Amino acid sequence: MIHLKRSVCFLIAIAFLSSACVACVDSVSAEVPEPEWEAAASLPYPVYLAATVQDDDYDLYIIGGRVGVGTKAYDNMTLYDLETEQVSELAHMPVGVNGASAAIGDDGRIYVFGGRNLTLTNLYQDKVQIYDPSTDAWSQGAAMIHPCTISKAVSMPNGLIYVISGVNETTDLYEPSGMMQIYDPAADSWSTGDPMPEPRYSGAAIALNENIIMYIGGSNPDISYTYSDAIYYYIEENQWWGSMTTFPEKFAGGDPVIGPDGMIYFIGGGIGNSAYATSGWITDRSFCMDPYHNEFVYMPDLSEERKYHSVGVDEEDNIFVIGGFVNNSSPQSTATAEKIKVMDLRIQVFPQETGIYTGQQMLVKADYNFAFAPWDDLTCRIDIANDDDEVVYSSDAMAYVGGGNPGNFYVDVPETLPSGDYEIRLIGMHPTDYSWDDLSFEGFTVLVTFTNVGSVQGLLESQNQTIGDLQDSNDALENDLVDANEKIDSLATNLMVVMLLAIVAIVVAAVAVVLLLRKKA
Repeated sequence: MIHLKRSVCFLIAIAFLSSACVACVDSVSAEVPEPEWEAAASLPYPVYLAATVQDDDYDLYIIGGRVGVGTKAYDNMTLYDLETEQVSELAHMPVGVNGASAAIGDDGRIYVFGGRNLTLTNLYQDKVQIYDPSTDAWSQGAAMIHPCTISKAVSMPNGLIYVISGVNETTDLYEPSGMMQIYDPAADSWSTGDPMPEPRYSGAAIALNENIIMYIGGSNPDISYTYSDAIYYYIEENQWWGSMTTFPEKFAGGDPVIGPDGMIYFIGGGIGNSAYATSGWITDRSFCMDPYHNEFVYMPDLSEERKYHSVGVDEEDNIFVIGGFVNNSSPQSTATAEKIKVMDLRIQVFPQETGIYTGQQMLVKADYNFAFAPWDDLTCRIDIANDDDEVVYSSDAMAYVGGGNPGNFYVDVPETLPSGDYEIRLIGMHPTDYSWDDLSFEGFTVLVTFTNVGSVQGLLESQNQTIGDLQDSNDALENDLVDANEKIDSLATNLMVVMLLAIVAIVVAAVAVVLLLRKKA
C-alpha cells in the first residue's frame, strides 16, 4: 500500500510538472519577413480569358482562353500542379472558347459554361462542356438558358452551380445580362434565380460560406461604369441582397482567392470605369480584404500588370497568379507566373519530453507568421478524433496572435480516453471579436499519441503488487534463514557437547590404561 501511494504521488508530480511546462512556453515569435512576389514556373503558352478551377489536391486547371484581341480561342486543357509547379497538357476541349466560366461539381467533374469562339456562327456559346479528370475525357451537358461570355461560376455545397451574369453582344450590345442561371449537374437541368439588382459582369465571385455567394466589382459598359462594392446572393431564397463597404478601387477583370489566413485576395485586374475592357487600364496593384471587418490591406505590386489571369493557392500558403493580358505589342498575353507567401504556419505540441497523458492539459502552439492578415485574437473549435474518425471531444479555444505572436491553444485532454493515436483538429477559425457564426476559415490538424493515465496507474499498481509479492517472498526467505541459523546454532552446540564428552572419554580411557600398566609393573 505504501508503494502504491508513492507511485500515485509520482504520477501526480509528473502531471503537475508537465502542466507547468505548458504554462511556461515562450510566446516570443520570430520576426515575420516582408513578403514579395517571386517567379514561378511559366505555362508553355501565353494566355488570358481562360476559365480556371482548383481542386482539393492543389491542381489548377486552366481551360481555353486566347493569346490576344481577335485571336482564335484555345481548346487547351492545362493542369498546373501548384505543389510542384509541373505543367501538363490534358485532353483538348470539344469546342475551344475564351471567356468561359468553370466550376467543380460534387462528382469531381469540371463543368465549363459558355464562352466565345470567333470561328463559329454563334459567337457566344451556350455549351456546357464537362471534363472528367479520372478518364481525361470530355462530354456535354444541357445547353445554358442564355449564351454568354465572361460569366462567373460558383459551386455550392447544395450540389448546384450558380452561373452569374456575363455578356452577349448579339442580343445586348453593351449591357450585361445580370442573370443568375442555376445548373444542377445531377439532373443535367437549368433553372434561374433573381437577376442582379444592377447588371454587371467581369467582376469576381466566390462562395463566402455555404449559403452566400459574394460578387465583387464588375462593370456595366452600357452606363460606362465600374463598381467598387460587393453584392451578395443568398442561395436559400434565390435572391440578391445587401452591399458592403466600398473597396479601395473600382475592380474588374480579376479573380479572387480565399487565402489560408481567411483573407480574400484580389490580384491585378483592371481598374477604372473601363476596367472590363481587355485593353482597358490594367494594374499591377493587389489588395486583400478582411471580410470580418470590411477592411483592406494593399500588397506589394506584381512584377507586371495583368488582367483576366488565373489564380490559385498551394498547401505552402502561396498565392499564385498565372498568365493574363499584359498589353504587350505581341503577344498581348503572358505565359509567366509569380507567387507570394501570405502565411508561414509552424506548429509545436507541448509537453514533448514526458509525452501526453489523458487528464492533463496540452498546448498546441501555432506560429502563423501572417503577412497581411490583421488578426489580434483568434477563436476556434477544437475537436479530438480517434482512429475511426469519430469526434470524441470538442471545445472552444482562443489565442492571442497580434504583433506576430504565436497562438497558444490549450486543450484539456479527457481522462477517459484510451491510449492511442488521435487527430487534434482546430477548425472554424475567426477573429474573436466577430460575433456571427457565418464566416470562418480553415484551421489545421495535428497528430498526437495519448497515454491513458488510468492504464499507467494500473501498470504501476501491477508493478507494485509484483514488488510486494517479491518482498513477501524475501521476508519468508529471511524467516527461513533465521530458522536455519537457529538450527545450525543448536547443532553446533550439540556437536561441541559431543566433542567434549568424547575428549573426556578419551582422557578417562588414557588414565585407566596408565593405571593398569603401573599395576602390572
